[in-house]
Amino acid sequence: MPATIEIESETNLEILMATEPRPMFDCELDIAACDIAAPSLSDRLSHLLIENVIDSEDDIFVKEGFGFPIWIAVQADVRWLRFHGFFETRLRFDERVRLVNRLNLKSASKCAQFSTPDDATIIQAYFFHPYEDRLMMKSVMRLAREFALALRVAMEDFWMMDSLSERVADEATVH
Repeated sequence: MPATIEIESETNLEILMATEPRPMFDCELDIAACDIAAPSLSDRLSHLLIENVIDSEDDIFVKEGFGFPIWIAVQADVRWLRFHGFFETRLRFDERVRLVNRLNLKSASKCAQFSTPDDATIIQAYFFHPYEDRLMMKSVMRLAREFALALRVAMEDFWMMDSLSERVADEATVH
């Protein structure tokens, strides 16, 4: 049996009818494949209160909106979005490789592939999201949050590994 709502007065009924909730992710925000470009995606993100800028490489940079700085690149010729981000480390290359391997095995990294170049002290991550006829903003927002979270968790793993390395080095110098 469906639940019933008791309305105390006609005024409350009018307020209830006038304030019918509108979904946050309206299909009006979705973008047709032929219209997907950095400016249209940036506008949709701004509409959803995600502050962003388009950088010199035509990537969308989101500094704070998802909990970790990320870039979103529109690659319309192959119909996918490329999420990418990085953080700096002080780890040696072999330690970075161990960390990257561990991150790629963790369940939290299902929406990010981690790597580290041998010529820079960074951990970087990428994720590709394909689309066909249209880009659904609900999916973009969810994937961007999950990607940023994976980077944040990776950075916390780095901090733990880095502080452990420092303690081991300090103990080795003391003894």
